[in-house]
Amino acid sequence: MIYPLAYLALTSALTVVLLAVGLVGQAALAAELAVIQGALLATFYAFSANTRSLILQGHGNLTPDRLLAKRLVALPLLGVASYVLCVIAAGVSPLLALLLIARRSCEWLAEVRLCEIEVAADRPGARRALIVQTTATLLAAAALVLAPGLQVPALAIFAAAPLLGSWPRLRVAAFSAEALRVTLRGITPHIGSTAVDGVSLYVLRLVVFVIVGPVTSGLLFTAFLLGSFPASLFANVLGPSLALHDARGSGRRFRSLRGAGAALMGVLGLAICVLTLAAGLAEWLGKPGYFWLGLGLSLCGGAVMIGAQVIRLRMFDEHRGELLFGPDVLRNLTVIILGPLLFRLGGANLLGALYLATAVVTLFFYWGAKRQADGRSPFEYRAAAITLAAALLLPLFFVLQGGIYYSRGDALLDSGGSIANVPIPLSLGVCFAGLLLLARYRDAMLSLGVVFFLFVAMVLTSVIATQGGIANEARKMLLLFQFLLPAFALALGQMFGARADALRLAATGFLVVLVVLLPAQLLHSLEANGLGDDLWLFSVYQHRQYVPAVVIAAYLVCLFTLTGQRLRTLMVMLAGLASCYAAASYSFLALLLALGGIAVYALRTRERAARLALVLAIASAGAYLVWQRDEPDLRYKYALDAPGAASMPAVNDRLGFWAKYAREIGQSWKGFLFGQPRPPARTDAVSAHNYYLDFVYNFGIVAFLPFLWLIAYTLALLWRERAVVWQEPALLGLTVVVLFALVLDSNIKVPLRQPYPGIFFFFLWGLLITQLQSRRR
Repeated sequence: MIYPLAYLALTSALTVVLLAVGLVGQAALAAELAVIQGALLATFYAFSANTRSLILQGHGNLTPDRLLAKRLVALPLLGVASYVLCVIAAGVSPLLALLLIARRSCEWLAEVRLCEIEVAADRPGARRALIVQTTATLLAAAALVLAPGLQVPALAIFAAAPLLGSWPRLRVAAFSAEALRVTLRGITPHIGSTAVDGVSLYVLRLVVFVIVGPVTSGLLFTAFLLGSFPASLFANVLGPSLALHDARGSGRRFRSLRGAGAALMGVLGLAICVLTLAAGLAEWLGKPGYFWLGLGLSLCGGAVMIGAQVIRLRMFDEHRGELLFGPDVLRNLTVIILGPLLFRLGGANLLGALYLATAVVTLFFYWGAKRQADGRSPFEYRAAAITLAAALLLPLFFVLQGGIYYSRGDALLDSGGSIANVPIPLSLGVCFAGLLLLARYRDAMLSLGVVFFLFVAMVLTSVIATQGGIANEARKMLLLFQFLLPAFALALGQMFGARADALRLAATGFLVVLVVLLPAQLLHSLEANGLGDDLWLFSVYQHRQYVPAVVIAAYLVCLFTLTGQRLRTLMVMLAGLASCYAAASYSFLALLLALGGIAVYALRTRERAARLALVLAIASAGAYLVWQRDEPDLRYKYALDAPGAASMPAVNDRLGFWAKYAREIGQSWKGFLFGQPRPPARTDAVSAHNYYLDFVYNFGIVAFLPFLWLIAYTLALLWRERAVVWQEPALLGLTVVVLFALVLDSNIKVPLRQPYPGIFFFFLWGLLITQLQSRRR
């Protein structure tokens, strides 16, 4: 155990010093040390790239000398970034910050040498490093606590100690342009994995602080840290060493120790939970019941997390560690979303299960990645894919307070800004379940990268716009999740689209829903003015705002993909029902999509059935509009002569919203780049009725850059493969639908911000990208 102990002494030294200062009551100095440590984690740790695992388990071109060269090249930039975060942003003492940044820089270089010592089984070298680090840490702690006049020389020795104990070995060949290029290309997925962990940890703590306040969150964080410490120790220090012993055939004893430790944690955690619940969550030793419940659940989560980390280490051992970037993105963002949900369902008591939920989510995402990497799948793909597509389209909604959503005659539900009142679509849960089951992370690397950078950019611009006070802007945090959540379906679409028959499977699932939904909802709307939302068993939320465009888009995917001898009659009949559905919703965009899409299909195929479908669509939509021509909602929607009786904004009303948002975006360069510090009041304007204006208003053009890049990338793919798109009807139909969502619908409404339409259109977008990429290959 000398090697992990030496590594632990090297990397945990600042934590020991901070605890010593805090325990003796030097709160101001402890606060400065905590700020500096946070800045170092946000910079150096984010770019550490799982170096210890890479070296101990051997990863081809990622040799210790090349990893050391990469660290030396990045060191000046990370040092400057840390200084800015410490001194300029937080006002920490410049001298103290420089000394500790120097310490972390030396640690960063010594880590590589210490890993080499472990690989070489150099016990004297590890023992020497352990003694030097322990001595320097105790000296620094004693000087800060007992002899303030000796702080500077003690911290100077503390800063240089890593190099005194483990001087790195430099090789000039590793600094060549070609070697650095190969190293950067190989290490990029690992950098993404550690970066997403660091940023997500910050945001998760921020979210918990926002929803429960400083006192409760402080107690919960303490419980989480105490319960998760053994698992963190295993993941970062012991795990890579055990993997090295396994590779050398001497790890049986350590595997038994690992299993016994995990079992002990689980039993201890379960015992604490039982005792806490038996006592009625009463206060004990000055700590409230939710603290002890959180501690017990975190210990149980630590046992689960050790199992997840075993899978992670095995993937590194098999040289497939780059596949963990996708699971790390998804598990961290999933947990951030779970935090507010757990608190809503059970308050601080249930929020105490957050680390346990983190461990379970991590285990399942890593397990799915491992199964896919091994070429194994836990389900029959065709049936699961059809079911997945059908569930994404089915407009079934749930309310956290009361099960299945029923409208009770409301035309448009006002949630009052509370997530508990917002109907949650079935497709949201289906999206995350699909990501877990498909687990084709290699196929979704592009979309996962976009989602991650979108998340990071939105968080950073929010912090800048609120001048660090985002913790006091709960509505802005909620809006961030509202924009981010649907984007997960982009990765699902790429995973789904990796097979050659993906479009046909998706269209089949859509068709199953359409043949039931279209006639049922139209039949139930015969006595209503326009399209009704009641379907006997449940109600359709936003049945005139967003659902019609989704339903018509799904029909067009079916029309372009499935039209053949057996389904030709059915598709013609559905053309009349779909256009009537769009007309009944009073949605001009949905009707335009229906008639325009069928016209493109008729032009492309030049078949008699296609022309018949177009004629039937025009006739049914025209007949319905003539029948409903005197209805107030219809006349107001199209700015005719009726008063404002409808729930939907008229065409002229949208112009006012656009002008207001555009004017406020351009008022200052800071607002344009980073967004406004808080969303507009709900009584003023719920949204800009334009997705792009809404996004830039709230998060700025900087946060919009990943999204803008994805749009440009998609358009470039379409232009390069334009001949293939026109030749393949299924691909043409998918292109028509995606372009409609990006160019028309998102400029009139905010569909990509709403869970139901956003998940559906992002799914189709990811499917289109993968299909175009496969044609190009």
